Amino acid sequence: ARGEIIREVVEVQNRNLVGKRLRDVTILAKSNCQVSRLLVDGQPRPIPKEFQLELGQLLLVIGRTGQIETVIEALGTRCPDAQYVLDVERQRRNIVITSKDVVGRTLKDLHFRSRFGVTIARITRQNIEFVPGSEQTLHYGDILRAVGEPEDLERFATAVGHRARSADETDLIILAGGLILGMILGRLSVSLGGQSFSLGMAGGPLLVGLLLGHFGQFGSLSVRMPRAGRLLLGELGLTVFLAQAGCQAGGNFVEVVRENGLTMCLVAAVVVAVPLLSGFLAARFWLRLNLLETAGGLCGAMTSTPGLGAVTSAIDSSVPATSYATVYPVALVLVTLLAPILIALLS
Repeated sequence: ARGEIIREVVEVQNRNLVGKRLRDVTILAKSNCQVSRLLVDGQPRPIPKEFQLELGQLLLVIGRTGQIETVIEALGTRCPDAQYVLDVERQRRNIVITSKDVVGRTLKDLHFRSRFGVTIARITRQNIEFVPGSEQTLHYGDILRAVGEPEDLERFATAVGHRARSADETDLIILAGGLILGMILGRLSVSLGGQSFSLGMAGGPLLVGLLLGHFGQFGSLSVRMPRAGRLLLGELGLTVFLAQAGCQAGGNFVEVVRENGLTMCLVAAVVVAVPLLSGFLAARFWLRLNLLETAGGLCGAMTSTPGLGAVTSAIDSSVPATSYATVYPVALVLVTLLAPILIALLS
């Protein structure tokens, strides 16, 4: 599939690279690919701190199809018959970024390989996984897939955050407590300009969820939920919400469509098209973003995950996913909080 993250074993045959460090190979950063391991006697080993390229070395390269081919050509040749078994239990950890010392800084500035002897093979941000380049900036809550020796991985995890929970468990105490607090907060009313506003059953739980997600851990209680649990709650909540909205509006549905059907369609088209067009123009000509960054940012601003899927399937780049993951949380919060206020003002 186009844009799929794959691994390839590559033999170094480019004499111009002999004696160079991986950070000096600019094609790796430009193509958003990483060399995660070195094959020694058929065994994948983490890249040493003082590693230098030599002819005949077998490297395990990670990248997306459409980008990794350029790296393979620059390093040497692909070795499709190479056999290896990854020691994922000992040589790989998923680390959650929580340290303020690394948030907002790039991988190039942090020198994780020379300081800790680990390589960042992948980053997961807002459930979007991508292979980072050296200029990739780390965000709070990013999940780094780090490759290294066990003792180096432990030092690295202590310095930058904590190890991600590996078991598929959901802490029901935190979940229930968060929902109760969110419902209480959502029912509180605030008077503003003669109008009474409340966050409602969407805004209250959202704010509590943001606070819990920010702190991440309360003693032995972990806030983080496995992806399966989040998907289940999201789909269940959306289903219940739509059912409730349908029951309320169903009585007048046919009459409203008969009287204002065409008008509603035209208004809906304008509401969707105007923000998209204005956002595109602002991103391209004011913020000077390239087309891929603009496409990902617009998908995030519209909280449209299917739109991101369409973009990433059409091109071989992780740039839209990174841009989407940056904008999406802000857009989701603003839509949830501002929508009831806007409706109250217009009514």
